This record gives sequence, C-alpha cells and structure tokens, in this order.
Amino acid sequence: MTGLGKQSSVVTWRAMGVILTAVCLALFVGGCETETKRGCEAGPGPETVEASIDAYDAKDYCAAYRGFQPLAAQGVPRAQHWMGWMYAQGHGVGKDPGTAVEWYRKAAEQNYVTSQINLGYAYESGEGVRKNLPEAVRWYRMAAEQGNADGQVNLANMYKDGHGVSQDHGVALALYRKAAEQDSPRGYFWLGHMYERGLGIPRDVEEARKWYKLALEKGNDWIRDQSAKALKQLE
Repeated sequence: MTGLGKQSSVVTWRAMGVILTAVCLALFVGGCETETKRGCEAGPGPETVEASIDAYDAKDYCAAYRGFQPLAAQGVPRAQHWMGWMYAQGHGVGKDPGTAVEWYRKAAEQNYVTSQINLGYAYESGEGVRKNLPEAVRWYRMAAEQGNADGQVNLANMYKDGHGVSQDHGVALALYRKAAEQDSPRGYFWLGHMYERGLGIPRDVEEARKWYKLALEKGNDWIRDQSAKALKQLE
C-alpha cells in the first residue's frame, strides 16, 4: 500500500482520491501509472477476445487486460498471445518481457502462429529469455511450416546469415520466394536483396529492381526506405 493508503484512518477515501488526482495532475499523470496498472488486475471486463481487442484498440488497456486474463487462464491461445503482447508493451500492466515470453509460449505450444514468431524473436534477441538462436530457428520454422509469411521471412533471415542454423542461401531464397508469393513486402525486399547480391542465385539486377519496386509500393516505412536506397544504388 502507498504512503497515502497508510493514512486511511485519518483521511477519507474521497479525500485520498482528490489528493491522488492532484498528484497526477502535478506529475502530468505519470505519477499514477502504477496505481492504474494495479487496478487492471481486478474487476469485470469484456467477455470475448474480440471485445477485448476492441478495448485495446480504444486504448482502454485495463478493460482489455480484464477481458484477456480470464480467457487466457482458460487456455484460449489468442487471449494468451494478447496477454503476452500487453506485458511486452507495458500496456495495462508493468512491462515484463519475461512474463510476455511465458504467455507467448503457452499460445505458441497450441500452434498460435503469431506467438510462435514472437517467441522466436525473443530467443533471437534475448528479450525476456536467454538468447538461443537454434531455439529461435525452431519457433520460426513452426510458423513458416504453417505458411505464415513473416515466419518464412524470419526463418529465411536465419539461413541467410547462418544464425542458429548452417548458412544456406538456397533455402533462404526459397523461403523469401514463398513469402513474396503471399504478397509479403518483406518477402519482396529480401528477394530483391538476394538477386542484387547473387545469393543462392546468379546476380540479376533487373530482377532485383522488380522486387524492390514492389516492396517500395507496398512496404512499411522501413521497407520503403531501404528499397528506395537499394534502387538508387542500382541506377
């Protein structure tokens, strides 16, 4: 309990609320973040994963947490994934990469593909768990084998660089192509990279340009920026 809580015998709860509000205002709300996060652990919430996601999208993180938590405890993999995400981001709860990994693992073991990717990344980066590149490869492979484009690209990156697996540009190229066939901008970009560098395939500048242009049209900011730089270098 906080120091203010210890004074409850002489300060009414309503008065405490006024004091806490004043503290929040004085600290631009940041001072109450911990209390808000504690409050997320109790109370009713949405009854479905979809409604909980709606609450999350509306930035009502406490409601989202209250909705996801009981469903995750019941073993619903999508809710478990979202619990992992909230702990990873510190939304509605204290940021805790280790707890995020625990929730991702529960969902990943039920073949929830996005959790498999996030768990793979945790092992690749060492965030929330000891870094283990072969384990990262294992989880990326599971996602890739389900046909997930991001899983295919992440696994391809490991083969391209020889991280956690023997380097094999041919395997990497095949995985990037599978992702590109699913209209993945990341697949487009890395396929262009392979053609530009002649990795796993004879160098082909025109083919590289083709894939970089697709990545430029459809990618996120990072992909567009890198694709534009690559195209400029090929001029």
